[in-house]
Amino acid sequence: MQNIVDKGKKYFICTVTGIFLLIEAVIYVAFLSLDIANSHSDYSTGMKFIGISLCLFYSIICFLMKEDKNLENNIVTLAITTTVIADVFLLLLNRHYTIGLLFFNITQVCYGIKIYLSRRKKGSLFFIIRFVTFLALIWIVGWRKVSIDLLVLLTGFYFVNLFYNVIGSCLQWKKNVLFAVGMLLFLCCDIQVGIFNISQYISIEGELFKKLFAFSQIGMWLFYLPSQVLLTLSNRWSEK
Repeated sequence: MQNIVDKGKKYFICTVTGIFLLIEAVIYVAFLSLDIANSHSDYSTGMKFIGISLCLFYSIICFLMKEDKNLENNIVTLAITTTVIADVFLLLLNRHYTIGLLFFNITQVCYGIKIYLSRRKKGSLFFIIRFVTFLALIWIVGWRKVSIDLLVLLTGFYFVNLFYNVIGSCLQWKKNVLFAVGMLLFLCCDIQVGIFNISQYISIEGELFKKLFAFSQIGMWLFYLPSQVLLTLSNRWSEK
């Protein structure tokens, strides 16, 4: 009887996964087509948010279907939840950026905890290195006489954690390759975000930067949605 139940669960999850990936693919192609056509409409924004929300929906389904609801599984679902909340502010509302960035920081802390749980022997050292790097970054920014406010602190803390999360995930890619690739794409996305936003603070001339800036408008979501899909799937498919 138990075997029948287990097979039923497996079939259900596989079916849901197939539907999830199909819908995400359709959404991805649809909003990229709009963005490439330079039609940054509300339709594109809505589809992007639906795509991210579906990641949370799928993650919750998989979490509920798992018999072994360990901390590592919980923390990934929490990370995806805070990602969706962050996108409410940064994507849908397009305001309250500090609150949105705060939730993205929570996301990266969650992924950092996941990496720590997988690397308990060296995990504590990893967190110490993160903290020291953050302090050094803030010192450099202050030394350059840049005004340090809450948004600057959150941005610095975010990128330090993202950087080390990418390193940590790549160091254990054999255990969970989807997580490693997902984090790499997350980094690629945020590089595009940085290129897109840097023009608001400093003036950079040159044909190369103009091309990078133009690409970044599409590149952000070119990398972002696939990263979230892979991070979501990584919570189910990982080598134990």
